[in-house]
Parts: sequence; structure tokens; C-alpha cells
Amino acid sequence: MGKVKKSAMIILSVLVFLGACSNDESSSSNKGNSNSDATEIKITWRGLGENDNIRRYLEEFESEFEAENSDIDIVLSPIIASEGDYFSKVALSLQLKLQY
Repeated sequence: MGKVKKSAMIILSVLVFLGACSNDESSSSNKGNSNSDATEIKITWRGLGENDNIRRYLEEFESEFEAENSDIDIVLSPIIASEGDYFSKVALSLQLKLQY
């Protein structure tokens, strides 16, 4: 029974990895945006959890900006991490974006 569970976990891991690596444009880009030609701008900052004033400000900015600029889609992407991990996660995020 142990070998079956181990094999099932390996297969599941491979399937999840392959699904995450797929380049399905219809599901990954412009989620929730009816304009498929919209330019996506991703804003990343060091998030502070629930009491994040920057997030509240950016959410208000996002709604106002997108209302005035229907051809631009703002994506808010807070990174909740320690100071050292934050820079590593930003670098990794940029590497993943540049691979496509």
C-alpha cells in the first residue's frame, strides 16, 4: 500500500507541475477583464497582512485608474514575507514572467 500512495503522490505532483507550467492564455491573462487587448500592469509591494494601508490605497487607485483607462488592467500582488525573503520572491517573480 505504501508504494501505491507514493506513486500516486508522484503522479499528482507531476500533473500539478505541468498544469502550472502550461501557457493557457484564455485562463491566465486578463482574468475578469472583458477587454482581451488590455495591457496588464502588476504592482508588487511588501504586504503587511490585514492592516495594510498600502493595499487599501492601491485598491482605491486601481478602481479609479481602470475606470479612466479601460485598456489597462492593474493587478495587485502583495508579497507577505520577511525582508530578506521579499527580495528573493520579487526576483523569482520577475524570472517567471520573463520566461514567457
